[in-house]
Amino acid sequence: MYSTCTLNTIENEEVIEVIQQQYADRIQLMFSKKYRPHRDHTGGFFVAKFKVSPEAARDNVWMF
Repeated sequence: MYSTCTLNTIENEEVIEVIQQQYADRIQLMFSKKYRPHRDHTGGFFVAKFKVSPEAARDNVWMF
């Protein structure tokens, strides 16, 4: 899980892109969403959920 309390693309989507590039063999992006105050009636924030490969989880090399 990756989460920020900002709507800044540099801190959200661009970080997710780098993570996916660096750990493509270990993780898979399952979901990401930017919550906007005017649309979602909440504070602005971003979340992304990753699935860790069974091999990485087994070998405990999934932390980044």
